[in-house]
Amino acid sequence: MRVISEIIPEITPAVGFSQHSRYHHLDVFRHTVMALKNSPDSLAVRLAVLLHDIGKPHTFTLDENGEGHFYGHAAKSAALAEERLLQLRCPNELKDRVVFLVKHHGDDIKPERAAVKRALNKMGEGTFRELLAVKRADVSATKEPYAVKGIALLDAVISILDEVLLENEVFSLDRLAVNGGDLIRIGFKPGKQLGTTLDILLEGVITGELLNEREILLKEARKHLG
Repeated sequence: MRVISEIIPEITPAVGFSQHSRYHHLDVFRHTVMALKNSPDSLAVRLAVLLHDIGKPHTFTLDENGEGHFYGHAAKSAALAEERLLQLRCPNELKDRVVFLVKHHGDDIKPERAAVKRALNKMGEGTFRELLAVKRADVSATKEPYAVKGIALLDAVISILDEVLLENEVFSLDRLAVNGGDLIRIGFKPGKQLGTTLDILLEGVITGELLNEREILLKEARKHLG
């Protein structure tokens, strides 16, 4: 502990810091250690797990029922992680990945096809799988009833992710049956409206409200001309 505190002093306040939470049976540091033990062999993932809760001591509040809360701790942890990784001269690509994972480790990703596709569109497969690994390690270090439920939900998300990729489903603009050039040919001008319309078409395909077929998408696009 003394060695790691010298390298990453932001971890020190987490030692013995009680979470006062129905979801946690360990203090912040011991929770982190348990999560690390349950992490895959990935430098980005393990660094993110190590740093994911360093913002908790800075954001702790206790409500009238004695329940602890850490509102905004992910953003605070990400800010602290970025500062420390910069000082450690961590390569920019790795630093950015770790900070992203820390910042979004608490994001709610429902085991639904549309939610999985939106996440894929936002971050790509590699980063999405890393984020799911961080979330899985994190939830595995909570109290058992919550850990079991949380892991089951994440496994369901991973199953949907595998299906979406296996079936080559549409989740990004480059997979749409139309592109910007097609919209320009029906009257759109390059600019914000064109980009917004493409996003609307993609969302319609992601949710299943629109089929990814050229004529169907062009018909929908014409509704947004003007």
